[in-house]
Formats: sequence, C-alpha cells, structure tokens
Amino acid sequence: MISKKILLETVNPLKTEGNIPDSFDYFTDDTRELRKDTLFFAIKGETVDGHDLIKDNKDKILTAVVERDIPVDIPKIYVSSAKEAFYKILEITNNLNLERFKIIGITGTNGKTTFTYIMESIFKTANILSGVIGTVNYRCGDFSSEAGNTTPDLKRLIPLFKKFRELGAETIVMEVSSHSLKQNRLAGLKFDSAVFSNLTQEHLDFHTDMEDYYKSKKLLFTRHLKDNSFGVINIDDPYGERLFLELGDGRMKTYSFKKRATYRCKILENNEEGLEIEILSENLKDTVRANLKGGFNAYNVTSAYITALNLGLSAEIIKKGILNLKNVPGRMEEIKNDCGLKVFVDYAHTPDALENVLKTIKEICRG
Repeated sequence: MISKKILLETVNPLKTEGNIPDSFDYFTDDTRELRKDTLFFAIKGETVDGHDLIKDNKDKILTAVVERDIPVDIPKIYVSSAKEAFYKILEITNNLNLERFKIIGITGTNGKTTFTYIMESIFKTANILSGVIGTVNYRCGDFSSEAGNTTPDLKRLIPLFKKFRELGAETIVMEVSSHSLKQNRLAGLKFDSAVFSNLTQEHLDFHTDMEDYYKSKKLLFTRHLKDNSFGVINIDDPYGERLFLELGDGRMKTYSFKKRATYRCKILENNEEGLEIEILSENLKDTVRANLKGGFNAYNVTSAYITALNLGLSAEIIKKGILNLKNVPGRMEEIKNDCGLKVFVDYAHTPDALENVLKTIKEICRG
C-alpha cells in the first residue's frame, strides 16, 4: 500500500488536480496490467504513449501520474518525468535504497562482458559480493537468472537489485547498452563509476548512424554519474578521445597504450599463457598479469584495474583478483582437448571484434 503522503513526497509533483485518494493498493505503468482502482503512471515509450491510453481505461484508473494535461475527469498528479516517478515508487515499495550500492557501469561496443567478469573476480578476491547485470546472465553469488536485454529497465532491475541486497551484495557491475541509454530505461539511476571501452560499427539497425550511436553512449557520462563519481576512458579509441575532450571533466581518468594519458600502459608479454601489462601514472608503477589473452584484452584488464583502484581497493588485491579469473565464457575461451590443439570459442559478432580475435590467435599461435 502507498499512502498519499508518501506518494507526493516521493514524486515531488509540479501540481495536482482533483481529489487524490488517501492510499493506493496497486500501481502500474502498463495498461495490460490495470485492475480496479489502479494508480497509473503514464509513460511515453518508443511506440506507445501511456497518456493516449488513459481515456479508454479511465474506469480502472483511480489516479494518473502524468506529464501533460489529459482531458479525462480523473485525479491527476503532474510530474516532469512519469518514468522517474514510477521508478522512485518501485524503489520505495521494494524497500530498496539504491544509494547503498556502489554501481559501476561500462559502455562500449566490445569488452563489456569481459570487464564485468574481471570486476566480479576482483570484488570476490576482496571478499565483496557483487551483483552483475550483463549479456550472459544476471547473477550474484550462487544466484543466476537468464538475461533478457543486456540492460533491462528499472522495472525489472529493481526486483533484481532487491534480490542482490538480500544476498548481501554491496556492489553492482552493469553492462550499459546504447539502446538502454537512448530509450532512457535507466531514468534516475546514478553510477559511482562509468567506463568507456571503444566504439565500432554495430547496432546501425537501431541507431540512425555512428553519430547517434556515440551520443547515446555519451549519455552514461552526462546523465547518469553521481556528483562524487569518476569515469575511465580509453583514449586510444577515437570516440573515447572525443568523449574525454567534450566532457572536459576533471573526474575522468584516461588510459592509453599509445599516447599520454592519466594511466600510460604497455604490454610486456602477450602469449598463449596470457598477458603481462605495465601501468604507470603520476604516483604509480605496477605490473599486472592476467590469464586472458590478446591485445584487446589488455584494454579490458587495464580498465578494470584502474576502476578498482579508484574505488579504493588495494593494488595487490586487484592484481590477485585479475589473475584469479581463468577465462570468460565465450570470450576467447580455450577448449581443452586431448589432440594437442589450441581451440578457442569467441562471441565476436562485429567486424572489429572478429579482427581482434584473429589478430590474437595469430599472435599466440605456433606455426
């Protein structure tokens, strides 16, 4: 049950209209889920606008939370964003305070899944339980559920976060897709850290062009960062360098294997056993080893190291966590066999990812 007092304090209305009931037993943003005396949040989606459905469903709607005037004689609560208001009520009714989590988001075309596995391994080594939202699955400790979208909306995320909290999670690591950012699926969600890996041709069936794709990714940094957060950006990628320059934000940490950056990196070893990477900054000189193979994975390892370091974890714990990760499912995953052959499975589904995998195989193959 949601009281009128809690509702109005939570959604911070611009104005109200009509006699708002003292309490509500049920709320939704989906007209297919309506039942008698529903508190309805009218959200404008990609193809359907909830405001346009109120008139035909007014008999079931006790009060509507709206962004614009609707000529229907029912009580209304006007807000600047019905989606954000809906998510805040979901948070309240699930007895969940998202501010209690450290939330790390990564966006980019390639490397997102590998990054989440590395971060999960680092946190596990530090005895910190983390929840992971990504392409492979949604998981936390022994709990795992099948992934739908890489980044679901908060209507689906908040019950997952509640489960993570009940299991004892302190951190959440998320793959943040360009689709979710452009569609504003994460309205109101703020991150403690945001990572940009790279941008190559993909999803142009959804985005009008590469410019639209880039601007969607950029939203993670312009719309979803907490005030005391930081970003980690790969400036060897042209779009990453552009992002850093356009943000002009002192909270951003850059890394590069080719040019000057906050963290200057060098591959010392890249063979069938894995990677050895040197990482230098103004107050740091460290060497990191990983079982992951290939130059492209050097970027994933480095971004995770820098993120964990800036979250306050010790370098020794971070390095141990990186080395504890043997492989990532379907990402340059070695298939052991009795034939004396090196066999790998990889998810590569973009031209850039496939080229990186083939280059890596060439770097570590014999003969």
